[in-house]
Amino acid sequence: MMKSKLGGKPFAASLAVLLMAVAASGTARAESLGDAIAMAYAQNPTLVRARAQQRAADEGYVQARSSLGP
Repeated sequence: MMKSKLGGKPFAASLAVLLMAVAASGTARAESLGDAIAMAYAQNPTLVRARAQQRAADEGYVQARSSLGP
């Protein structure tokens, strides 16, 4: 079996660990599952848009209700 010039399996293992550490350093971190869910809820553009649409629908109800007053 031919060994690579860079050290073979130990080199590949240490390179993999280094790449995983670099990849993990750029990710967002949360203290708990609840924190992770809260961050996803606050930053997800689909959810932000859905909340805005719901607020608009709620305002439409308030306006319709107010037109029935005295």
